[in-house]
Amino acid sequence: MAGICEGRVVIVTGAGPGWIRVGTETVRDNVVLTPQTVVFGFAPGGFDALTADDYAALLAHQPEIVILGTGLAQRFPHPRLLASLSAARVGVEAM
Repeated sequence: MAGICEGRVVIVTGAGPGWIRVGTETVRDNVVLTPQTVVFGFAPGGFDALTADDYAALLAHQPEIVILGTGLAQRFPHPRLLASLSAARVGVEAM
């Protein structure tokens, strides 16, 4: 789905089990959303497969906060996985 919100601000307009809507496009993949970009290919193995390196890679987007959607049930990553984000003073909220 290259081109979602190309040249526009990313706005989530809907959500449900296993999907979000960005603008008018439905997304059923794990993605990273920044104010200007939808980045595909994040967490292809799902929440349980995320590593410390995956969380550290989010720093390339220079976030102030990471909002981590964890699906139907709220889940929390182990604090050691978030060490790079904590060291960079980036907040993490699991939803």
